[in-house]
Amino acid sequence: MIWCVEDDASIRDIEVYTLSSTGFDARGFADGVSFWSALQTEKPDLVVLDVMLPGVDGIELLQRMKASAELRTIPVVMATAKGAEYDKIQSLDLGADDYLVKPFGVMEMVSRVKAVLRRCHPADTGHVLSAGGLSMDLDCRTVTADGQRLQLTYKEFELLRLFLSHPGMTVECIYVPLMMTASKAADELSIASVTRGIENPNPRTCLVQIKCGIADWMIMAVAVAFLIFELCVRGGVIG
Repeated sequence: MIWCVEDDASIRDIEVYTLSSTGFDARGFADGVSFWSALQTEKPDLVVLDVMLPGVDGIELLQRMKASAELRTIPVVMATAKGAEYDKIQSLDLGADDYLVKPFGVMEMVSRVKAVLRRCHPADTGHVLSAGGLSMDLDCRTVTADGQRLQLTYKEFELLRLFLSHPGMTVECIYVPLMMTASKAADELSIASVTRGIENPNPRTCLVQIKCGIADWMIMAVAVAFLIFELCVRGGVIG
């Protein structure tokens, strides 16, 4: 959960919307008092904090957080119109993890939030999926096979993410990106690994079982064969 503390409603709404649309849970606060009150019962993963707030300003809130044993580990990104070197140094020396000067691009804000979260939670691997030598970073939308980066289309990435997210499980066809409909008479198809199984087919690593009907099975087989072929070519296994 990312909290945005900003008294300008239009800026706050844009921050919350952008973070939400890029996969984060986000919540906005119009002033320091409501933000501090919420901190007594909830703890966000990161705070995007304005400096010039009504009542309690951002600098005082930052000092309070860093003085609290329970709150000092919460990362803080300052987002303010105060762009003088003194203001930046003051916030960073008080414990802020990054500093954004208005006006800033919303995607830059998202990238800085992700960077701070990576630095502050280096052991968190919840956004990385892997199987054998295949690794998928969901935040950066990158895929590597034995350390070599692969270039995938959007649909290929989403299909591979489905397989990696459900290792060894049976998934109804409705969840497949191709939007196939399973028939009542269903068969089971085991999709073999597209990583080490490509270069060394024995043994193969089963990623997922997809439950679908005969017609669905044929469509899925073509899609999977195409995906494996593309990965082979791009990984240098073919050609």
